[in-house]
Amino acid sequence: MTVEAITQFMLLQGPSQAFLNLEWDVIWNLNKKVIDPVAPRHVALESHNLVPVKIVSGEGKPAAGQVESKEVPKHKKNPDVGTKTTYYADTIFVEQADAKTFAQDEELTLMDWGNAIVRKITRGASPDAPVESLEVELHLAGDFKKTKKKVTWLASPKASASSTDLTPVTLLDYDYLITKKKLEEDDKVEDLLTPKTEFRTDAVADVNVQSLSAGSIIQFERKGFYIVDRAFDASAPEKRVELILIPDGKASSIALKHQVPAAAAAAPAKEAKGKGKDKKTPAKDKDAAAAQKKKAAKAAPAPRLPEIAPNEPVETVLKSEGDRGYDIPVRTKMFAVKRPHGEGAVETPVTTNMFKVKPIEE
Repeated sequence: MTVEAITQFMLLQGPSQAFLNLEWDVIWNLNKKVIDPVAPRHVALESHNLVPVKIVSGEGKPAAGQVESKEVPKHKKNPDVGTKTTYYADTIFVEQADAKTFAQDEELTLMDWGNAIVRKITRGASPDAPVESLEVELHLAGDFKKTKKKVTWLASPKASASSTDLTPVTLLDYDYLITKKKLEEDDKVEDLLTPKTEFRTDAVADVNVQSLSAGSIIQFERKGFYIVDRAFDASAPEKRVELILIPDGKASSIALKHQVPAAAAAAPAKEAKGKGKDKKTPAKDKDAAAAQKKKAAKAAPAPRLPEIAPNEPVETVLKSEGDRGYDIPVRTKMFAVKRPHGEGAVETPVTTNMFKVKPIEE
């Protein structure tokens, strides 16, 4: 969360003494507008079942065993962000989630490179088995506007064409501490604690991530915005770079990740439904209850100001001289404060030549 986004949110709300319960989407959306124009773009792929893709033909295909590099903008709409190095090779890697959606002879777009046509899909024996490898034909003359799938990919910066040459990273996401949006008076916090609040995903990222410092904010293409929590350490390259997901205000990024069991979710509804089946209170009992309530309210002392500022105005009666004097009806949202001279009336001896008069309120 940036200071600028918090400032904008405060100005948007305006001055108020009221307590408000708001969704997170507004403030995270403001934060996205602040970081989006300046966050450099990078690529990260989930490590699990990473799929190697062999480029077998096509104009512009890199030579076998050779790696080409090119400087490209870190942010296509903001050249001031700088440039990064992108590597191209005849073997690249894509995520399993993307590879499983490819069809034979389908044309797709490799982001920041061009179009390619799927020529061979190798997978296990069962139809739902993970994809083991792909072969594609480059078609850089193709129109990216006509393809339905835009795919992120990575190439090893070394001729070995191994995913181990890429930067190991861990993508972290966090859930809410409790499973309920608003706690009621009879709720027990212990019963509403989220069982799991941290989610870690192993991935590999482009080598440019190694130059990021802790606290840097970036965007992984097709994944979201992240902040670097643990930067790359050249003295310990085996340690993963850790990045934390920054919500962008969309429903999917601020939704509760923990799924409440169906039985637990249905219990309150069932209880409420059962209450609705109770017999109606007879009119005579209602009148008696109302009279009792009115009598109790009349006998009760005048309400005092609350200890903390209330959400709604409260009505009370104050005395003009501490604990005596005439009544002053008050309707306010202010909270009570201790009187510096005590709750009783303060005697103030005065020597005067004025004559005594009777207070008109007595």
